[in-house]
Amino acid sequence: MTPEYFVAGLGVMLAVFLVWGFRVLPREKWQILCSIPNRRMGAHDWFGVNLTFYGLFNATSVVFSGALFVFLLASVNIPVSGIFIVLSVVLVVCVPASKVI
Repeated sequence: MTPEYFVAGLGVMLAVFLVWGFRVLPREKWQILCSIPNRRMGAHDWFGVNLTFYGLFNATSVVFSGALFVFLLASVNIPVSGIFIVLSVVLVVCVPASKVI
């Protein structure tokens, strides 16, 4: 497979996901994935954590991009230990920053 076909195929696939996301995700049923109760506040009230589809898609994109990063750098004979060091440094900076944003 030539690099041009790879990049074009990846671009088409991601464009399809973007079009789908802009049309579907703003709908009401796509806001909360699930809720995890932590403690009871009263007879019928609970305090809990809402897990969102945004969080699921964000985590999925981080895993996909990390795997793609490892795959592409390993394909040009970069040592795997070096790849994981760079990936770890980026994640150590970016994961806490995502909570701020």
